[in-house]
Amino acid sequence: MIKLPKEFMEEHFSHLILKYAEKQRWYSHKSMQANALNVLEAFSLNDSNTILALMCRISYVTGQEALYYIPVEVSSVPEGEFIGSFSENGSFLALKDAFLSRSYADSLMNNFTLGSKLYDGTSSLLFTKTAYFTKPENSGSRIVSTEQSNSSLIVGNSIIIKSYRNLKRGENPDIEVPVRLAELREFKETPKPLGYVTYSGKAGKIYVAYASEFIYGSIDAWSYYNRLFDGLLGYTPHNNEYSGNFQNEFLHAASGLGRLTGRMHRALSHVNDPSFAPRDIEESDISGVISRIREYLETAGELISNSNEIDHLLKTSFVSGIHTSGLETISNRILTGIRVSQAKKIRVHGDYHLGQVLVSEGGYYVIDFEGEPLRSIEERIMQYPPVKDAAGMLRSLDYLLAFVCRGLNSGVERKFVDELRNMSEKAFISSYRESLGDSITLLGSNEEFHELLLRLFVVEKAAYELIYELNNRPSWAWVPMKAITRMFHGIS
Repeated sequence: MIKLPKEFMEEHFSHLILKYAEKQRWYSHKSMQANALNVLEAFSLNDSNTILALMCRISYVTGQEALYYIPVEVSSVPEGEFIGSFSENGSFLALKDAFLSRSYADSLMNNFTLGSKLYDGTSSLLFTKTAYFTKPENSGSRIVSTEQSNSSLIVGNSIIIKSYRNLKRGENPDIEVPVRLAELREFKETPKPLGYVTYSGKAGKIYVAYASEFIYGSIDAWSYYNRLFDGLLGYTPHNNEYSGNFQNEFLHAASGLGRLTGRMHRALSHVNDPSFAPRDIEESDISGVISRIREYLETAGELISNSNEIDHLLKTSFVSGIHTSGLETISNRILTGIRVSQAKKIRVHGDYHLGQVLVSEGGYYVIDFEGEPLRSIEERIMQYPPVKDAAGMLRSLDYLLAFVCRGLNSGVERKFVDELRNMSEKAFISSYRESLGDSITLLGSNEEFHELLLRLFVVEKAAYELIYELNNRPSWAWVPMKAITRMFHGIS
């Protein structure tokens, strides 16, 4: 088939591609009204020119623009679902979503194997493979159905290829961090980087796709522990005791995740790159967090005041301003102690929770170093105090405990849950600090300062969660509300 020029795509299919994109889970601008979609480049990924990698610019009524990667398949067969079609003088062309075609995965693998550099005019698409790349004998592929902001394919049960949809200029930490860690060979608990695709053209240099090792038989830690603990939790009314196995396994999980996090931070601080080198925490690093918390709490307070689904005591504590005074106390003590603490900031995961950890027979694997998807690339590659990740995992463990124990409501039962939460937090922090080894200096010379800083980042995460829950699941708002209350308790 003759390659369709981007001008043809622009004239006959651009409005149909936009209409299709707006309906997809990966389309992140659903709240904005689009003006038009322009096809900037159309790279042919195979010799038959049936698989095209489209670089599309979408403009919005607000004046903003976004760049999207939309791979398509060109077919002359009027079968199956398609984005749109074109007929003229007896000829027929249909445009389909390439992700639904076996040919797309085959094309990607062939280009990675060859290290291809494809052109459309002066723009290029470069496939780079690492020393770990090996083309699987079984090249069968399947789509990862749980993806939202990106789209992924699993090839041969050994490779997962993630295609980024809403493209951002600059470094991509989702690729940069695993590559750096693989070079260091100190932290093996992240899937090996196998290759990546970079676009260079009218929109600058951008990472389009990333291939990494697929951990066959693995499951995300949230799902794994939900299944495990749901089966272990057993209450015996005869002696008011809970299954010792449940408590022991929960503490074992908290300790294991603490050790994993400490090893990850130790390795990240050892990467031989100026952008990874530990730096002193500055007042501006903390003041930004404080400002976000104030904003979150103010928004949450307004939502809580207007809610009829929030416990009266919890509502009263927020409306009375207790949390505002607690925030001021913690903030002042942290800002006062920054200079003498010698605490450092480093490159971190940035969006660290149980869903970003895989559990397999070989242990844990940390995935998705992309950071918070809604933040800019500049924000995602910034350095942060390592407690940002620790706080994220502690919040995830709190949600796990709340979800697994959601049916335990008596006084004795709630006491058990509260005690287990406290023990698991201590187990996580103790294992985390121990596994840092000589990198414990990242946390500073003052353990009290480290504890306050951790509390601050837990509050930031919980306050963000609270707004989400109030807007989407009010019946779960008590989880982050209680966490915020605990963090401010006893602060003077």
